[in-house]
Amino acid sequence: MFDSQIQQAIASLNREGVVAIPTETVYGLAADASSDKAVAAIYAIKNRPVFNPLILHVEHGEQAFLFGDFSPEAQRLAKLFWQPGTPAHRPLTLIVPIRRGISLSKLATVGLETVGIRVPDHPLTQALLHRHGRPLFAPSANMSTKISATDASIVQETLGDKISCLLDGGPCRIGLESTILDTTIAPFSLLRYGGTTLEELTSVCGYAPKLSSPGSVMKAPGMLKKHYVPSLKLKMNQTEPKEGEAFLGFGQISFGPYNLSVSKDLREAAGNLFRFLYALDDPQRFSGIRVAPIPQEGLGWAINDRLERASCSE
Repeated sequence: MFDSQIQQAIASLNREGVVAIPTETVYGLAADASSDKAVAAIYAIKNRPVFNPLILHVEHGEQAFLFGDFSPEAQRLAKLFWQPGTPAHRPLTLIVPIRRGISLSKLATVGLETVGIRVPDHPLTQALLHRHGRPLFAPSANMSTKISATDASIVQETLGDKISCLLDGGPCRIGLESTILDTTIAPFSLLRYGGTTLEELTSVCGYAPKLSSPGSVMKAPGMLKKHYVPSLKLKMNQTEPKEGEAFLGFGQISFGPYNLSVSKDLREAAGNLFRFLYALDDPQRFSGIRVAPIPQEGLGWAINDRLERASCSE
């Protein structure tokens, strides 16, 4: 079954189709990185703004170095954090200049001279990248600004009729998108909180990368003010329930069956976040979603970032 799934996915990619893939973070919609036709299909499926670039997914660091011009310090980060299949691996996207003469879809890079590159850590997608032999552009497998999918069943329910193939790799282990670091400036700048914590980056960089505000040009995804939005109004940092509204608890602040982590484990909370938000986003049962406070440390930075964007009403 594993082999037949890979064969079907490769056939779809070779026909310039769009394939849903599992990663350690969230599910993605993948297209061959050189195909404008397939990349355009991703933007159309997601109703994604054309100024919002895509992340290039590669099998390993050596392949990444063929497509991006990595500084010595960026190479050091890549070698430390991109170790798929090992406990050392972290979900980290590095923004680097595109190497000259490289054929990448300009739709995916939105005409920029830089690209975000990462190595996904999931055996099914690693096998796909290895056998396909070429990198893939892949944003999250959801409609633009909506809740990210961390299980194949959600992808099938929301996008199944729009894609040519779905690789079912089970639930995503981390449940939050990759951290994005801009290595084209010094010191490096943080563009998106994610599955690699600020503390982990600080321990390697020797400084805490500062969060950059989106400028006139968007260099990376996940920077829109309104993102990950459920259909119901979401309120964060809530300590009391309200009649008719769902409550997503954390630790001892809990009302009802949904708790991101009773033991206050932020990794567990990250893994549950999108799955629980998707389950609670039901207007027939609730009139809103209230979320307990999440500590601003470790993965809490990324969780709070997602909740803040999800609660945006603009």
